[in-house]
Amino acid sequence: MSWLARIFGADPATPPSGDPQRVREVEEVLEELRPMLAMDGGDFRLLGVEGGRVDLRAEGACAGCHAQAETLSQALEKRLRERCPWIESVRSV
Repeated sequence: MSWLARIFGADPATPPSGDPQRVREVEEVLEELRPMLAMDGGDFRLLGVEGGRVDLRAEGACAGCHAQAETLSQALEKRLRERCPWIESVRSV
């Protein structure tokens, strides 16, 4: 469960699908970025890793935000690709 879910009392999310090692690597990067996202009341939840594709869901203020695509490509995807060279694509679903 993400730290935002713990704070706001949300039910635990369904665990992300995919290779456990790759899921763990992506989750580590997301945890590093969450304080920045939380400053604006948002978050991204990992849904799964399928081969080299990472599927995320925008939550909180990030859901429906006009800057969501920019946050995804300029912050999340950039950092994920730096730390996880196996990533081919990152998408918000």
